Amino acid sequence: MPNHVFWKGRVVDLDTGRIFKEEDNGQLRELVPSSRGGARPYQRVRLNGAWQGVHRLVVEARLQRNLDQDEVVNHRNWDVTDNRLDNLELVTPQQNSQWRRVSRNSASGHLGVYFHVGHDKWRAHIRVDGRQKHHGYHDSLESAVQARAEAVLDENARGHHYHA
Repeated sequence: MPNHVFWKGRVVDLDTGRIFKEEDNGQLRELVPSSRGGARPYQRVRLNGAWQGVHRLVVEARLQRNLDQDEVVNHRNWDVTDNRLDNLELVTPQQNSQWRRVSRNSASGHLGVYFHVGHDKWRAHIRVDGRQKHHGYHDSLESAVQARAEAVLDENARGHHYHA
């Protein structure tokens, strides 16, 4: 088992995100994850009587420690069923919120861009370290989207992890 680790009485395959239980006869049986459904069906397995997220278990197994409540595991490719270690990263809640998707109620269809009625223009902004940075009022949606995209590239170059 080249990339398997033992964690919380289970064998975790870090390449695939699959979790196995060792039976009394020594055989490994894969724990089949279930999900709650809903908009983001995170995979979970029952472990010692409690449901735990597979993505968190994979990262805990790699680090060989329990994660704190304020540590968040982000799926880099937004596929919450893809629990390979390569697809997971440990982030703060603030960093994780930077990866959120556009709300279905968004008038612009883009993160950080909205129509400002008072100025009758599109406004671009980005939130950095809890503070909103204004990136101008624009006559067109395309111009505002471009301004925000440039701000994202600039912040990523400074070490932040924004999704364009």
